[in-house]
Amino acid sequence: MAKFFGGAGLVCLLIALVFGVSTQLFLSQASVADGTVIGPRNPESGRKYASTISFTTANGQAVQFTTSVSSSPPEFQLGQKVKIYYSPDNPEASARPDSFLSLWFLPGLFGLLALIFGGLGIGFYMVDFLNRRKIKWLQTNGQRVTAVVSEVRLNTSLKNRGKSPYVVTAQWRNPANSQLYSFKSNSLWVEPAPVAPGKEVSVQVDPKDFGRYHMEI
Repeated sequence: MAKFFGGAGLVCLLIALVFGVSTQLFLSQASVADGTVIGPRNPESGRKYASTISFTTANGQAVQFTTSVSSSPPEFQLGQKVKIYYSPDNPEASARPDSFLSLWFLPGLFGLLALIFGGLGIGFYMVDFLNRRKIKWLQTNGQRVTAVVSEVRLNTSLKNRGKSPYVVTAQWRNPANSQLYSFKSNSLWVEPAPVAPGKEVSVQVDPKDFGRYHMEI
């Protein structure tokens, strides 16, 4: 999971950088004009509006275009003055108003996705790292006890590509005070065929805290 989300976060980051650099390059080479919003346009949904804007290029060409991003309420008001960036070679097709939605929506969207997926990747990595460190500590300092399997079940609340992991539950009674302890395995994505109710499994426990343990399956 850490690799999947980390990889997805990296891909989104690269896409955000591509869109960001492309927008910055466009702005550095674009000409600027003052535009006027002449009307909203709502060709499809009836709820989201694009804005139609007119402007005049530096060589006197009258241009009218519709923004590529629709929103509700409309991004601009009728009659509003808006700075326009455009390429002199193709002003109508390249024109973009000076707004976050029109210039930075895609870099911002993929940047946000990169943060979300990257954060999830880091989170899963840290959980896995801490779990491996706990196991290593228990293998060196822990006490091995023999527990009896009480249940093997699918954890249907967790899915990965349509599959759910197995969870093994085992119990052990402390001979020192007759207290019964219950242990659960980590998620097992392959059926633990040799393990079944009534079978014995080894569990490494922290002698000072039986709540810290690792079932050896």
